Amino acid sequence: MNDERNSTVDTLVSALRSLSVEIQSGDGVANAAIGEAAERLALLQVANTAMSEAAEQLALLHEKSVAVLQWYYRVGDVGGAVEPMEELMKAAGVTEEWLCRK
Repeated sequence: MNDERNSTVDTLVSALRSLSVEIQSGDGVANAAIGEAAERLALLQVANTAMSEAAEQLALLHEKSVAVLQWYYRVGDVGGAVEPMEELMKAAGVTEEWLCRK
């Protein structure tokens, strides 16, 4: 879906860039506005792609963090500081009760 959306945006950016050159306006304001719109749309597409990739990484981090926390609280004999695990639970958005559910 993301590739399909990107190619649609690529097509639109290309069309806008062509229009910004081909449109005949006496003062060039229309050309500049259309060209600026094309550049901003291209930048938004880059930012959107980066955010999508970051969201995927965040989801993976959450999944892995929860797996570590589940292991830690189920094994129970690993010792060590609990405080870092509590911070990890906060970051992952889970509670000890949720992790220890049966």
